[in-house]
Amino acid sequence: MAKGHKYLKRLKSEKMKTKLKAKKAKHLPKDLNIMDPSFKIKTIVIREQLKQHDKKNLISSYIKKLLSKFPYHKLGKIGNFPSSIKNKKRQQNFTMENSYDCCLEYNLGICQIYAWFTSLENDDKMMSKLNKNYCTSIIKYLNEKLKNWSDIDNIMLSQLTKLLRTLFLKASKIWYKNHLDLSETLQLVINACCNQPKREIELQLFSVISEIMLDHTLQELHRENVFKKFISTLPSLLLKSKIHENTIQIINKIVLRYRNWIQKELLTNYKNIIENAKKIEIIGSEDHKQSRLMIHNLFYFLDTEIFY
Repeated sequence: MAKGHKYLKRLKSEKMKTKLKAKKAKHLPKDLNIMDPSFKIKTIVIREQLKQHDKKNLISSYIKKLLSKFPYHKLGKIGNFPSSIKNKKRQQNFTMENSYDCCLEYNLGICQIYAWFTSLENDDKMMSKLNKNYCTSIIKYLNEKLKNWSDIDNIMLSQLTKLLRTLFLKASKIWYKNHLDLSETLQLVINACCNQPKREIELQLFSVISEIMLDHTLQELHRENVFKKFISTLPSLLLKSKIHENTIQIINKIVLRYRNWIQKELLTNYKNIIENAKKIEIIGSEDHKQSRLMIHNLFYFLDTEIFY
């Protein structure tokens, strides 16, 4: 009887340990634990753990291992692509290069992780020289990738947008505070958004830029000349043959917030925009009449007339 009681007690203890491990695993940050096991990097430290340790020493130790050999380089042959990706590429009907960057996802992930760590900085002290060197290395790598982004890289578009959101929306304030310039990166994102023939990357990057435009706390980014110039060109989207419903909604919000930057372009193209609103194809609209009225009402501040 005593033996049976001890066995049940031990069994219950083992079950509790299993539940505890499962519970801890659920609290890992989403989208951050992406490292390949071959890199031999420790599990990412979560925010709750940072409160219980010497945060700066813990982060410094982790980052040193993470970025000691960054960026990682390894080229693979096109034949090594998973069959699902190769089939997708055939459907997109373009000629692939002879090799691709196997480490692109990992390198973009490392950039995102580091940007996330820097966003945790709450004091006004300058970053150490070591951290600044890491920031410079990441900016250089990201800018180079944005300049040379190709169709074959679009399979990593989701990881790229996660990085850009973390960098611009969460970390940019502390980077600017430490005199780290993101203007070139912002310019390259805008260029990629406007010049890419693929609709998928255009929508993804425009979504990131829109979040920057509508976040009133990002004054440092808003002061960049490239940002102001991009805002002023938004009315030109209303002259195209197609436009997404979300784009019209965003332009309406932008007109309210950045009227002085966008008014000149609206005035110049007033008649053409009104005329084009009658025939422009509006993608994703559930009520085309209402969507076209939204375009007309962009000019309410010019003639104080709102259309219904």
